[in-house]
Amino acid sequence: MKTGVIFDIQRYCISDGTGIRTVVFFKGCPLHCSWCHNKEGICPAPELLFDAQKCVFCGRCAAVCPHGVHRLADGHALARLQCNACGACVRACPAGALELAGRTVDAAELAAELARDADYFRLSGGGVTFSGGEPLMQAEFLCETARILKERGIHVAVETSGCVPTDGLLRAARCTDLFLYDVKDTDARRLHRYTGGDLGHILANLRALDDLGKPIVLRCPLIGGVNAEPEHISRVVQLAKSMKNACGIEFLPYHDWGETKAARVGARPFRAETPAAEALREFCETAARAGVRAEIV
Repeated sequence: MKTGVIFDIQRYCISDGTGIRTVVFFKGCPLHCSWCHNKEGICPAPELLFDAQKCVFCGRCAAVCPHGVHRLADGHALARLQCNACGACVRACPAGALELAGRTVDAAELAAELARDADYFRLSGGGVTFSGGEPLMQAEFLCETARILKERGIHVAVETSGCVPTDGLLRAARCTDLFLYDVKDTDARRLHRYTGGDLGHILANLRALDDLGKPIVLRCPLIGGVNAEPEHISRVVQLAKSMKNACGIEFLPYHDWGETKAARVGARPFRAETPAAEALREFCETAARAGVRAEIV
């Protein structure tokens, strides 16, 4: 049985596909989006999270850590490169300041856990959404889990950056009902600067997926000072119009939820502006004038 690493399961979600959905967050991502709000999803392996605001400086973590990760001489510093995510410090911490992000599960175990929500799916037209991180970095595990879910009549959606090997993407399409396809930017240089992504490869994968006839929603994070501009929106709208199976566009305005998470994994926070409500309305109207459905989520 295939195994994979996930870091969260969120239930009763209504913005990640049709109906009420359970969203599974896979560990590992090939991109490093500056504005990422799931920084704990980038590293493919389990990793230690530290909330400095909860720390009471009791020293119990340092006492039990076999690798000298915790140093409390002047504040609480972590030698993260020495950490193997054994979890000893997490179990010892009385304040809940430490947490492990990521656990290994096998496909049958995960599918059984997700199938507990099958009644909600049937009543609402919902299902399971695989997100991340980048779920297609674990394509074989995703496909095996999705196969079991499909055998139980459960709708499966996949959110992907498209910055993945084409063969894994097309293999996953066989057991996926809906794709939420991230279009993080339509300017190749800017995309690479802020995410490390290759626009040509991402668009080629999108075309290959569209040729298979799978329904696709284009998801567009809008970051003030980066890509929240009319030119980008126009290109996204034209991209949707050029596709055979585009179901519409979802605009995702920047929020600052990722700043706290960045600190917890030891990453530098990224700060940007949320696009103004008036600008967001205009972006939706631009799509509507072109005959493309668009909404803000």
